[in-house]
Amino acid sequence: MQLRDAQSGRALGAPKLLTVNGEWSIELADLAFRPYTIDTQQTLNQRESERSDMLAFNVVLLPPVFTQPTENGDLPRTATLEGEGMPDGRVEVWLADETGPLLTDIPVDRDGRWKAEVTLPVGAKIIRARQTFDGQTSKDSSALNYNVVPAAPLIETPALDEHIGRRVVVSGFGVPGDSVTVKLDDAGSRVLGRSPVLDDRTWSVTGMLNLPGGRCDLVAVASCDGFESADSPERSVMLGAFLPSIEVPTAGRWVSDPVHFEGQGKPGIGQVTSWFNPDLKWSPDV
Repeated sequence: MQLRDAQSGRALGAPKLLTVNGEWSIELADLAFRPYTIDTQQTLNQRESERSDMLAFNVVLLPPVFTQPTENGDLPRTATLEGEGMPDGRVEVWLADETGPLLTDIPVDRDGRWKAEVTLPVGAKIIRARQTFDGQTSKDSSALNYNVVPAAPLIETPALDEHIGRRVVVSGFGVPGDSVTVKLDDAGSRVLGRSPVLDDRTWSVTGMLNLPGGRCDLVAVASCDGFESADSPERSVMLGAFLPSIEVPTAGRWVSDPVHFEGQGKPGIGQVTSWFNPDLKWSPDV
């Protein structure tokens, strides 16, 4: 089977040996961007068939495609949009209802991949892309719907594998204006508490862990305008089944250095530490 460019009379592509009767296909590559009129002819035992009816079509530059985000997927406020297109082409990304492009002149590498970073407010978004190559401009890609969500917050304390009591203070960093929810990463996803992220990017949640002693995992989720982030990385801690108390000095009392501490606890060894920095020890092992 041989295809022919009817406009020039030249063969189009290499001939293909057909091994079965019925349907056939021939792939053409690297066609010029222009109108084509083609026909085909087959040869059997040195006998040529009549030429087929002619078929007219245009070779055009196809729109680029998105590989990130995916349809109805989530990305944080600052994220990388990625896709595929014509090698050495240039891509533009458009946001629905905007008069100008969101991103312009994104290069497509030799492997046909492109990417660009963008920052957008939280909310549902619709984006399209088009590309240019060799003086040609593609149509817009299909509309892609996705959500811009808060980035996952960072848990600063307690530290990894830190021993904690039933009353635990979880703190960290996020984006001002977001709300952070701390929960146990278990089957019930039990919520320990919520906190706004302050202007200095900090947040703090105090909760009670009514669990047997042992290892447990904490995660934090940021929310804004009805959209939630992915879970933060798990923070594994060791829960003590008892909570020691400090009875001397009493709360609010002025003391002099060296400070004398007294309290109650289970038989064993403990330390008095700074509440905001567990690495700062205020007593030797007691």
